Amino acid sequence: MKSESTENYITYHHNWYDHSDSRHPRIRSCSVHCYNNYFDGNAKYGVGVTMGASCFVESNYFRNCKYLMLISLQGSDDLSGGTFSGEAGGVIKSFGNIMTGQKAYTTYQENSTDFDAYEASSKTEKIGASVKAKSGGTAYNNFDTSNVMYSYTADSAADVPAIVTAKAGRVDGGDFKWQFNNSVDDESYAVNQALKSALSSYKGTVTAIGSGFKEDNSSAPVVTTSAVPVITTQPVVTIIPVTQPAKTTTVPVSVTPVTGANVIYASPNGGGDGKTMNTPHRCSYRDQVGTCGRHCLSSRRHI
Repeated sequence: MKSESTENYITYHHNWYDHSDSRHPRIRSCSVHCYNNYFDGNAKYGVGVTMGASCFVESNYFRNCKYLMLISLQGSDDLSGGTFSGEAGGVIKSFGNIMTGQKAYTTYQENSTDFDAYEASSKTEKIGASVKAKSGGTAYNNFDTSNVMYSYTADSAADVPAIVTAKAGRVDGGDFKWQFNNSVDDESYAVNQALKSALSSYKGTVTAIGSGFKEDNSSAPVVTTSAVPVITTQPVVTIIPVTQPAKTTTVPVSVTPVTGANVIYASPNGGGDGKTMNTPHRCSYRDQVGTCGRHCLSSRRHI
């Protein structure tokens, strides 16, 4: 988080820090809630803040943790010779913790300049702006009493060791067990060679994590890999026959007018005597008989 400038909110709770020497956590710039953790034989320090970080340390159990809480370049960090590479400090708010066997712990109430944490009178107490880091001058941001905070119920610090050790590790504690020698390991942060050897030679027997699993001893399926044939697709050309309409040739017909004394010229709109083409007789196609009662030879063509 060293290069980040935006707000980050993180919670650490119900962890068992079993002889790990430090960084539980080491905080840069973030806002962190650290509650109900068991700090058990930590040779360097428990919680550390730098670069303007704010941390609320609540209802934890510290057993033989050398420096419970450190703020860079002040308080117990000065006693330890400086732990955080010269980075500016932050502010820690402490409430409801149980502490035994520590080398040093100084509250703001004891020393308002070189303090390790501000010891709050209640979990909801807001820290004033006058409580600042010696290096960097940043104040506590009171995130834990703002509307960003979640709902939770902390266990009593006295109950924390029993609660976290009962369920720590893999399911039912796992099949790897190790017992530290507190008289040596509480203060030593050198590599524990016996523990390293035991871990290196460990052969796990766990086949699943969880419950209700059944071991499958069947052979793995044989997978046959066949070459995938390459299919080249040629474009399909469909020929659609087109039928051209037949051409109709109109042959002019030469009509020779019928003449004679027995010919009657007729028309639906006629009104003459029917003796010439210019005076056609009126004729109806319905009965092919003219109004004069004579049969009209040309009526089929006119109607």
